[in-house]
Amino acid sequence: MQSGQAYVIAVTLQKGSQRLAAFWRTHKSHLVNPDYIRLIRKSPQGRFAYLTTGKPSRWHAG
Repeated sequence: MQSGQAYVIAVTLQKGSQRLAAFWRTHKSHLVNPDYIRLIRKSPQGRFAYLTTGKPSRWHAG
């Protein structure tokens, strides 16, 4: 969240990704808003989506 607020919801990521169709599932435990991805980088440790917050999200899409 841009404001830094977090929301807790009780749904599976599969259902959450259906409700949030604009979000990308980059990992089995991550949904990411593509508007906040700064870059995607491949490294020996795998692929990572770097968010505008500076935090990396491991990318296991596919």
